[in-house]
Amino acid sequence: MYMKMHAFLATNEEFDIEYQRKKKQHKRFNPGHEQYPNNLTLSNLTFFLWVPTYLYSLQYPRTPRIRWGYLLERTVGIAVTITLYYIVLDQYVVPIMRDYPNRDPIGAYIDLLLPCLACIMIVFFMIWEYMLNWAAEVTRFADREFYRDWWNCTDMAEFARKWNVPVHKFLQHYIFEGLHSFHGYSKPTAMLLTFVYSSVLHELALSSMVRNPKLFIFCMQMLQIPLIYFSKVVRLDRYPFLANLLWWFSLVYGVPLILTLYIQDKSLPIYN
Repeated sequence: MYMKMHAFLATNEEFDIEYQRKKKQHKRFNPGHEQYPNNLTLSNLTFFLWVPTYLYSLQYPRTPRIRWGYLLERTVGIAVTITLYYIVLDQYVVPIMRDYPNRDPIGAYIDLLLPCLACIMIVFFMIWEYMLNWAAEVTRFADREFYRDWWNCTDMAEFARKWNVPVHKFLQHYIFEGLHSFHGYSKPTAMLLTFVYSSVLHELALSSMVRNPKLFIFCMQMLQIPLIYFSKVVRLDRYPFLANLLWWFSLVYGVPLILTLYIQDKSLPIYN
């Protein structure tokens, strides 16, 4: 909701600047902006909140009709993945978390590897394959590129671009381009600040869920920067299979590590 509201306000601010400038010059508006300020309505904002994109626009590519069979398939997929997610958490993750004080930390961490990986895969299908396509079908939104082949990634920078395309486009358009084009930062600096901004948002989201900010996920995400730089220095892209293997290693072992840090710290609501 925060990103949606930011996109709506920032884009309409750009429209308003052009609107006022051309109004003073008594010029006609470009076809892409001819609906402003008539778009500033509750119905238009409500429609944007339902469209599965964080980029606000006056017009979107639309499908001719709602495919009710496809919509039913997505609905069933949402129900199935939510059920599977609950089962994995309830049967394989929460028991380890509750019994963690009585177990060997390394053994508990190893036992969390496969359940956490299963959760990652289930969440991916739940959100990017089913929920976003459900919202796209309801709103007849035609752009269905919600993810790319993230499983072939060779580093975390590529993963950030491919895992969550809507959020990546938001960060690229409103944060990176704003810092680089409007505020005049160099591309490397703008990219670094965008990465910091994303890390802060992830930390805020996780801290609100666990009700205790610890900066674990922020530090883990910021650690990716020297790792990305190192992979470029050693030209790891020359060995795509090895680079992809190392990336999968970081994904499989990274998420359980973050969870273990929170468990070790006893900062989860489950212990309160």
